[in-house]
Amino acid sequence: LLQTYKKELAGGNMGGGGLQFPQNLRGLPVLFLGLMKNLGLRKSAQIPSDLRSAALCLLSTLPLPLMMQYIYPRLYSLHDMPDNAGIPDANTGDIALPPPCNLSSERLVPYGLYLIDDGQTQFLWVGRDAVPALIQDVFGVADKTMLKQGKAMLPVIENEFNERVGAVVEKSRDHRAKGVGSIVVPPLYIIREDGEPSLRLWALTLLVEDRADQGVSLGQWMGVLREKVSG
Repeated sequence: LLQTYKKELAGGNMGGGGLQFPQNLRGLPVLFLGLMKNLGLRKSAQIPSDLRSAALCLLSTLPLPLMMQYIYPRLYSLHDMPDNAGIPDANTGDIALPPPCNLSSERLVPYGLYLIDDGQTQFLWVGRDAVPALIQDVFGVADKTMLKQGKAMLPVIENEFNERVGAVVEKSRDHRAKGVGSIVVPPLYIIREDGEPSLRLWALTLLVEDRADQGVSLGQWMGVLREKVSG
């Protein structure tokens, strides 16, 4: 598999009328990395057995679109999302989502607001330098120190940006839009970058391209694969 992957990346082909690997196979290494860092398979003595068992159950039972998101979650930047994001399309009524970002802490700016969603849990990440105007528009409080951290519901405030953020959160958790049904509504957790450490670390474990908890970064993982296919 690695030899074929290397061949495809190098621009070769199988020739002789053989099967051609699809373009999206190039994302296979990061999916492997996400799978190894998933709660069910992660090498860590700190994961309780019941949580690990629940994660393994999800990996074996989730429909494919939800399993892919569970392995490689979605990260959306909300503070600078495009003008059409969070607004219904004039023709279809569908809500447009912001473009997803790579799952790396390098993408998180200290003044930003982000949504991290693995299909089972959602996190609203509030940067440590988020301006008061952003906090007021989204959460209806004057300062981020007044934010209630943990499991919560996004407040409904009569301003356009709050409505757009709420629409993105709801669209991201809409499993029917992914072509599958689910009786689970992902809970939403509000997390401050400079707030509760346990909540912050929980959210950061979803950034699978980072090096954390004895796991390698995406760059290191790609280096390992290159060594294996060239060895």
